[in-house]
Amino acid sequence: MPTSKNVILLCGGMSSRIIDHIKLPKPMYKIDGLSILENNINLLIENNIDEKDIYVNIPIKHEQFYKELIDKTKCNFIYEDSAIGTAGSVKKITSLYNLNSGYVIYGDQFYKKNFLNEILNFEVLRNTIFVIKHGEVKKSGVAFYDNENVMCQFKEKPQKLNKINNLNYGINIGVYFFESFNFLNRKLDKKILDFGIDIFPNLQNYDLKIKVKEIKSNQYPIFIDDIERLGEV
Repeated sequence: MPTSKNVILLCGGMSSRIIDHIKLPKPMYKIDGLSILENNINLLIENNIDEKDIYVNIPIKHEQFYKELIDKTKCNFIYEDSAIGTAGSVKKITSLYNLNSGYVIYGDQFYKKNFLNEILNFEVLRNTIFVIKHGEVKKSGVAFYDNENVMCQFKEKPQKLNKINNLNYGINIGVYFFESFNFLNRKLDKKILDFGIDIFPNLQNYDLKIKVKEIKSNQYPIFIDDIERLGEV
């Protein structure tokens, strides 16, 4: 395990594409009687992450959906008045709690035990993006990397995969580790700041070097947008 065990679970999305269908935010959708968020928190705790080192951002207008979980855990819940993007939320949380390093995990995905265990037990010491080899690129980003596993380019949700000569690629699953969050301290005019749109495609602007780690487990996370896959869990 790395020296830092901080974990930021990103749950700040408004679930606008699916909330009318499932009647609650995606992180609170229940699978086998357990919400996605609670499942992920439990897996983190099983991997020796202390509850007090878990940080969860949520829209303040969705607070009622999370109240029971907020009351029963010791995790830190951070309220957001409006969407500020994945990187914007991480910047806010790391500033509020003075976090130097840690994991960033998209909290609206259902992770299976073996998959998340592989990530958390990988000896990660450098900025790292975790990827898989199969999936729909239109719903994710694609990280291109060299033979030293250093990310060279990033394409967010391309309509089709156009390979780049001499570069390997992997599909972003929204799990990162940062040895330092200092790159987020740069002054920007944008109100909404996203990793896939703003940070990763412009690494040179942030003086960032990111390693790419491919996950071997085939127990891929389930996106609740993919309702047809819910029978797999």
